Amino acid sequence: MKTTIDGWKNAEDIESKYDIYVDKKLIWNYDQNNPELVVEDILKEMQSKNVYWTFDQFKDFLYATLLKRGINKWLFVRRLLIRYKKWIVVKINELENDANHEKETAIKLFKKEQYTKGNRHMTKYHRMRGEIKAYNQVRKDLKIMCMAPRWVVWNYKNPGLYDTSGMKKGFMKKFDELFHRLWDRRFER
Repeated sequence: MKTTIDGWKNAEDIESKYDIYVDKKLIWNYDQNNPELVVEDILKEMQSKNVYWTFDQFKDFLYATLLKRGINKWLFVRRLLIRYKKWIVVKINELENDANHEKETAIKLFKKEQYTKGNRHMTKYHRMRGEIKAYNQVRKDLKIMCMAPRWVVWNYKNPGLYDTSGMKKGFMKKFDELFHRLWDRRFER
């Protein structure tokens, strides 16, 4: 399904520019998520051309390479993650309001000696507090990921180096911890 994002009036025209470089039917077959692939594509294209490109032709080729190698997708995912992080804050606020209401209801019921109903509300309250705690942890991790260092040098498929210089000290430490928690662990496929 094709989704046109606000501001793109002629998506078909823009898309057709890339057809020269990217076969739309094969988009899921191209290797992605590796800066080396982008560099190789650019070098191959530059070496194969004896004709000089216009600025617009070269620009279209670069955009097509970003599309082909998944860079556009990951920049888009990053934007979605930032919006998701904001949605989580809204969800946390809603849950906190609902949890406080459940607790107040339980207290009123306990004062009336309606313990069974009060216990149900307290159970809901504690469940909501657990959800809030989980959402907060996910939000913190997303924030750290979205503020990852910009200086990352890839060693083919793995980051060979990242430099947290310029990051706030608290984020430097948190990023290092999160990176090692996620990267050093081996997951089963």
